Amino acid sequence: MSPAIVRARLQATPFRPFELWLNSGQVVRVPHPDFAFMPPKPNQWDVVVYDEDRTFSIIDLGQVAALKEVRPGKANPKGPCAK
Repeated sequence: MSPAIVRARLQATPFRPFELWLNSGQVVRVPHPDFAFMPPKPNQWDVVVYDEDRTFSIIDLGQVAALKEVRPGKANPKGPCAK
C-alpha cells in the first residue's frame, strides 16, 4: 500500500474511518486520524495505529493488502484473524 494513499486518507476532510487489511489476515481499524501516526522520511513506509485500550501496532505498509472504508451503521465482517 502506498504511503501517499494512507496519508491522504488520514488527512481527508471529512475523515472517514477505515481498516487496513494485512497480508497476515489481521485487520487494523483507524477510527479517527488521532489514532494513527505516519513518521516522516525515511520511515514513510511505517504507520503507528493506536486502539481504544492504548495498545498500538507498528505496521509496514508493504504488508497491507487492502484499505477498506468503514461505512457507518453497517456491519463490517472481519476475517478470522481480525483484531
